[in-house]
Amino acid sequence: MFHLLLILSALSSACQEKTEQVIDADESIYPTGRSPPVIRLKSDVLESDEVVLKQGTEMILRCEGDSDVMWHLRLAKLKKFIKSSGNSTIFKTDFLTVEFTGTYKCAYKNQPDLYSSVHIYVKGLRFPPYVFLNSTEYIRLVGEELRISCKTHNPNFNYNVTWIHTSSNNVTREEDVRSDLLDGSRLNIESILTIRAVTLSDTGNYTCIGVNEAGINSSTTYLKVIEKPYVKLSPKLPPTLDHDGLSVKVYEGMDLELGVYLEAYPTITFHEWEIPSSHNSTSLAKTFNEYNYRYDFTLILKRMTAKEQGLYTFRARNAGVNASLTFRVQTYQKPVATVKRNNATTLTCTVIGFPAPQIQWYQCSGIRSTCSENATNNLKILPAQTVNVKREDFGPVEVDSVLTVDPASQRETLECVAKNLAGEGKVTVAMDTYQNVQQDAPDEQASESFDTPKCCEESCDQACDHEEEEHPLIKTNNYQFC
Repeated sequence: MFHLLLILSALSSACQEKTEQVIDADESIYPTGRSPPVIRLKSDVLESDEVVLKQGTEMILRCEGDSDVMWHLRLAKLKKFIKSSGNSTIFKTDFLTVEFTGTYKCAYKNQPDLYSSVHIYVKGLRFPPYVFLNSTEYIRLVGEELRISCKTHNPNFNYNVTWIHTSSNNVTREEDVRSDLLDGSRLNIESILTIRAVTLSDTGNYTCIGVNEAGINSSTTYLKVIEKPYVKLSPKLPPTLDHDGLSVKVYEGMDLELGVYLEAYPTITFHEWEIPSSHNSTSLAKTFNEYNYRYDFTLILKRMTAKEQGLYTFRARNAGVNASLTFRVQTYQKPVATVKRNNATTLTCTVIGFPAPQIQWYQCSGIRSTCSENATNNLKILPAQTVNVKREDFGPVEVDSVLTVDPASQRETLECVAKNLAGEGKVTVAMDTYQNVQQDAPDEQASESFDTPKCCEESCDQACDHEEEEHPLIKTNNYQFC
């Protein structure tokens, strides 16, 4: 019995030793406190379990562990991007697309429940490539060279640039490709289309097109082929300005803008404004703008006066053509009226102004400073003969109105009123009774102008005061005449 117990004890010890050896072997395969694999983006350890990357860029995910590791991928077709195995495995793609969006898990082969993961979000392109042409229009003479530059850029290399045109000429293309920004996240392509010697048949549209996965963008320019140089001038005047073609009218004291729109090829080499010598050069300003083959020229005249009216000429030339445009500028002038006595029954009202003034005679009883502004019952409008006498170039119009009056039975006032667009001018004449006029009627062969003061032999004030009691008077708004 004793020997049997010894045998059982020996067998028990051997079994326990074998069990401990198995346990030690398991602990060597799955060490206590073992860390999960480490995932790096290129060489950087990920600080977040979610990363956003741009579409079209490169992605390198590296998984490292203390024993063999492997990637667990969402899509089986992505396994072809795994580049190595062992305790360091790499997932690499040179061009990200939206299908790479997903969770990437890396685990130990012999312990799949111990792993690390990262969610990759691929941000897709929302816009087609940027496409820009330097000009919307080109003009060339027959035989000249044409070079059109199309500048484009895109967030990645996955795009291309093409041209559409109808030219049957020998058209060549060249590209300048370069990466922009420090991380190379933008590609620039400048595509240059060249025609060595254009012909008339090359006239038409030329379109540059950029294409990427987000869509298509394009820009179009127009080529105009001409046989000879040209300069084309057109007037450009404010819509509120009173003008008839190149004939311009403006009120005194107002500012005036004269504009010229010019189109020319080749580029103009000379331009100038010619203004009347009487114009004050300190009261004018000039502006100039250029776009492609077109130009805007403006002459600004401050506070126009009558002496500054005249001809204003713009001149320009290029390699083959001279051209000019002339504005005829006139200022509105307020009427100025004077009255002259021809004889006992006729008066002449002479008015100067521009445009030609309209003249009206008024008659009212008594001696008044004005008839037209007083609403009296005895106000009369008198008919008279009006004649345009003369018109000087860029000067006012002179108008004469001859009035024949009947003998007066009482004192009365005659008024000559002239009006035009610039304003009003007037002059009054005081008339005595017919009986008094007969006592001292002037010689019918002589004319007296009421612009020049006249009196009798005595001093002016005394004589006129004395004669007013005994002799007839004719009065204007400024003077009295015996």
